[in-house]
Amino acid sequence: MLTIRAALQRAGSGSCCRALSLSSRVCNAGKKGLVLGVYEKEKEEDSLRFTDAGDKFDKVVSGKLRDLLMRSGPSLKKGKTRMFYGLHEDFPSVVVVGLGKKTAGLDLLENWNESKENIRTAASVGCRLMQDLEVLQVEVDPCADAHSAAEGAVLGLFEYDELKKKKKKVVATQPFDGSCLAAWQTGVLYAEGQNLARYLMEAPANIITPTKFAEILQEKLSTFGDTVKVFPRSKPWIEEQQMGAFLSVAKGSDEPPIFLEIHYQGNPESSQPPVVFVGKGVTFDSGGISLKPSSGMDAMRADMGGAATVCSAILTAAQLNMPLNIIGLAALCENMPNGRANKPGDVVRAKNGKTIQVDNTDAEGRLLLADALCYAHSFNPRVIVNAATLTGAMDVALGSAATGVFTNSIWLWTHLQEACFASLVSQDYVNGTDQEEIRTGVEQCIQKFLDVARQTECFFLQKRLQLSVQKPEQVIKEDVSELRNELQRKEVLIQKHLTKLRSWQQVLEDINVQHKKTNETAQGPLAYLEQASANIPAPMKQK
Repeated sequence: MLTIRAALQRAGSGSCCRALSLSSRVCNAGKKGLVLGVYEKEKEEDSLRFTDAGDKFDKVVSGKLRDLLMRSGPSLKKGKTRMFYGLHEDFPSVVVVGLGKKTAGLDLLENWNESKENIRTAASVGCRLMQDLEVLQVEVDPCADAHSAAEGAVLGLFEYDELKKKKKKVVATQPFDGSCLAAWQTGVLYAEGQNLARYLMEAPANIITPTKFAEILQEKLSTFGDTVKVFPRSKPWIEEQQMGAFLSVAKGSDEPPIFLEIHYQGNPESSQPPVVFVGKGVTFDSGGISLKPSSGMDAMRADMGGAATVCSAILTAAQLNMPLNIIGLAALCENMPNGRANKPGDVVRAKNGKTIQVDNTDAEGRLLLADALCYAHSFNPRVIVNAATLTGAMDVALGSAATGVFTNSIWLWTHLQEACFASLVSQDYVNGTDQEEIRTGVEQCIQKFLDVARQTECFFLQKRLQLSVQKPEQVIKEDVSELRNELQRKEVLIQKHLTKLRSWQQVLEDINVQHKKTNETAQGPLAYLEQASANIPAPMKQK
């Protein structure tokens, strides 16, 4: 029988992926598995269509994979699997996963790259199945996108079982084709960053306290030397900064607050202002005096998802040596109902000196973020990106599959959306704008601001901080450009509507002409009877 090296060289010498000796990588101990992808049939009569790696492996095993797959049932749909054993001595276990249709690509309706998501899903499902079978070394079909395959594999293998006696076996993954190692490793880093955020959000709140959160990030970032500096600011520093809104939330808990500040200098010679990431870091949210229902309250350990995301993003940027400067800010505390907690009706003073009346202590996120965003502006940032599990109303409006995006800059939104399409994320995004009816729930007749309505967090923060006046020149340039583009779009739309209007006007004129001719024949009941009488045939008339 041909060795795998020779077979691969014969099967795909002209392929973009070079042939690789698999037999040289056979493990001396333990099981080894292989995850391959197959595309969904466009029509029932179509033949099976493997990826390049699937085709090569099928030729190595003399077509047995194709034959078994055809005999074992209908064509695999997206994310569905089929397991085969004993096809080759190097891989005792082979799982084939459906990749969806080959024609999948950018989905402009859903705002995602369906092809990349299909690859992520296939790698995730296949590796998870191997883990359940305790196959500890798995090679994964890159499916022409090793980055997405690696991301899916590592995300799929994540399991928070730190507190369990019996833990899942650790599975080592690598690409089936060694020519894709660089892209694969980048995908691994992206996934590991996401998994860190998942770990921080999933761990119990008595384990991930504000202090412990900061310690974990310090440990993770300590390997980067002077490139990354971490400053866990304690309560005395927060008091010096006069962050009264943040402290008003933190005082309800016995756990001390931490204001975590991270500086990543990826381009220390740059004269450009930094990018600032701000994250909400409520490590447990009971609702305070406005207590949440007990059902589902345990999930509020993840109310620091914004802070977890921001810090994980900076870690990934450092691992990738990204050439930019980032500052991450995370306001970390608990929202609890002790004797010193905020009470409905209390008035607190934010860092910028403005007072805030608290009518619902369960709307604490905007209080933390108000002070964090005020502090963020002290760095004269180029851009601020704020991430938060800010309100359940977003889930009500958009469902759990979409993320709401609120922005005062169309330019920034455009770049965020382009980055989403470019690679790397599979979330849906909805661009939200503050409407007049939202403003009325926030701005009262005496110009006081209430943090009460669950749908108004983003407008509250914008109005409180007056973000648009921090850099008037930049805002004016962006607004002029946006206005010019908007006017051009509206001019085209107006011309289109005018054409429609003229067409309908002509139709109405034609109808009026016909209606006028009909009305000339008879006016009133007597005239109608006279005309009807005149139309009676002569023999029927009385003499």
